[in-house]
Amino acid sequence: MDKLITLLSDEHISDIRIVSHDCIYVKRDGEKENISVLFDSKEEYLQFIRDVTKQNHVVVNESNIIRKFTDTESFPNFALQYVLGMPLVNTKNEPYLFIRKIL
Repeated sequence: MDKLITLLSDEHISDIRIVSHDCIYVKRDGEKENISVLFDSKEEYLQFIRDVTKQNHVVVNESNIIRKFTDTESFPNFALQYVLGMPLVNTKNEPYLFIRKIL
Protein backbone atom coordinates (compact mmCIF):
# COMPACT_ATOMS: atom_id res chain seq x y z
CA MET A 1 0.00 0.00 0.00
CA ASP A 2 2.93 2.34 0.68
CA LYS A 3 3.59 2.83 -3.02
CA LEU A 4 0.02 4.02 -3.58
CA ILE A 5 -0.25 6.39 -0.62
CA THR A 6 0.75 9.45 -2.66
CA LEU A 7 -1.80 8.66 -5.36
CA LEU A 8 -4.55 7.84 -2.89
CA SER A 9 -3.85 10.98 -0.89
CA ASP A 10 -4.22 13.17 -3.98
CA GLU A 11 -7.74 14.61 -3.79
CA HIS A 12 -7.80 15.03 -7.58
CA ILE A 13 -7.36 11.29 -8.21
CA SER A 14 -10.53 9.18 -8.02
CA ASP A 15 -9.45 5.92 -9.67
CA ILE A 16 -6.29 3.86 -10.07
CA ARG A 17 -6.21 1.20 -12.78
CA ILE A 18 -3.29 -1.23 -12.62
CA VAL A 19 -3.19 -3.27 -15.81
CA SER A 20 0.23 -4.73 -14.95
CA HIS A 21 3.23 -3.82 -12.84
CA ASP A 22 4.42 -1.46 -15.58
CA CYS A 23 1.11 -0.20 -16.97
CA ILE A 24 -0.80 2.04 -14.56
CA TYR A 25 -3.44 4.70 -15.16
CA VAL A 26 -5.17 7.14 -12.86
CA LYS A 27 -8.26 9.27 -13.29
CA ARG A 28 -7.29 12.79 -12.26
CA ASP A 29 -10.03 15.44 -12.37
CA GLY A 30 -12.02 13.16 -14.67
CA GLU A 31 -9.21 12.64 -17.18
CA LYS A 32 -7.34 9.37 -17.73
CA GLU A 33 -3.59 9.73 -17.23
CA ASN A 34 -0.74 7.25 -17.63
CA ILE A 35 1.69 7.44 -14.72
CA SER A 36 5.29 6.41 -14.43
CA VAL A 37 6.00 2.87 -13.32
CA LEU A 38 4.92 2.30 -9.73
CA PHE A 39 6.14 -1.25 -9.16
CA ASP A 40 9.72 -2.29 -9.81
CA SER A 41 8.79 -5.81 -10.90
CA LYS A 42 5.97 -8.24 -11.46
CA GLU A 43 6.91 -9.97 -8.20
CA GLU A 44 6.58 -6.73 -6.23
CA TYR A 45 3.14 -6.13 -7.77
CA LEU A 46 2.01 -9.68 -6.94
CA GLN A 47 3.18 -9.21 -3.36
CA PHE A 48 1.17 -5.99 -3.16
CA ILE A 49 -1.94 -7.88 -4.29
CA ARG A 50 -1.31 -10.61 -1.71
CA ASP A 51 -0.95 -7.97 1.01
CA VAL A 52 -4.14 -6.10 0.04
CA THR A 53 -6.23 -9.24 -0.23
CA LYS A 54 -4.89 -10.58 3.07
CA GLN A 55 -5.57 -7.27 4.83
CA ASN A 56 -9.15 -7.36 3.54
CA HIS A 57 -9.72 -11.09 4.23
CA VAL A 58 -10.25 -11.89 0.56
CA VAL A 59 -9.58 -15.38 -0.78
CA VAL A 60 -8.09 -15.34 -4.26
CA ASN A 61 -7.87 -18.39 -6.49
CA GLU A 62 -8.53 -19.43 -10.07
CA SER A 63 -12.17 -20.26 -9.34
CA ASN A 64 -12.74 -16.59 -8.41
CA ILE A 65 -11.72 -14.94 -11.66
CA ILE A 66 -13.01 -11.51 -10.61
CA ARG A 67 -13.23 -10.40 -6.97
CA LYS A 68 -14.83 -7.20 -5.69
CA PHE A 69 -14.19 -5.99 -2.17
CA THR A 70 -14.15 -2.78 -0.13
CA ASP A 71 -11.61 -1.48 2.37
CA THR A 72 -13.26 0.86 4.90
CA GLU A 73 -10.42 0.87 7.43
CA SER A 74 -7.21 2.03 5.74
CA PHE A 75 -8.13 5.71 5.33
CA PRO A 76 -10.23 7.87 7.64
CA ASN A 77 -11.80 10.11 4.94
CA PHE A 78 -12.72 7.57 2.27
CA ALA A 79 -13.15 3.89 1.49
CA LEU A 80 -11.43 1.97 -1.29
CA GLN A 81 -13.43 -0.21 -3.63
CA TYR A 82 -11.34 -2.87 -5.36
CA VAL A 83 -11.97 -5.01 -8.41
CA LEU A 84 -9.33 -7.69 -8.90
CA GLY A 85 -9.20 -9.72 -12.09
CA MET A 86 -7.04 -12.79 -12.46
CA PRO A 87 -4.50 -13.05 -15.31
CA LEU A 88 -6.96 -15.23 -17.24
CA VAL A 89 -9.05 -12.11 -18.00
CA ASN A 90 -6.15 -9.71 -18.61
CA THR A 91 -4.14 -9.48 -21.82
CA LYS A 92 -0.98 -8.64 -19.84
CA ASN A 93 -0.88 -12.07 -18.12
CA GLU A 94 -0.84 -10.39 -14.71
CA PRO A 95 -3.68 -9.65 -12.32
CA TYR A 96 -5.69 -6.54 -13.10
CA LEU A 97 -6.53 -4.24 -10.20
CA PHE A 98 -8.96 -1.35 -10.22
CA ILE A 99 -9.18 0.90 -7.15
CA ARG A 100 -11.84 3.58 -6.67
CA LYS A 101 -11.94 6.05 -3.81
CA ILE A 102 -15.40 6.35 -2.30
CA LEU A 103 -15.92 9.54 -0.30
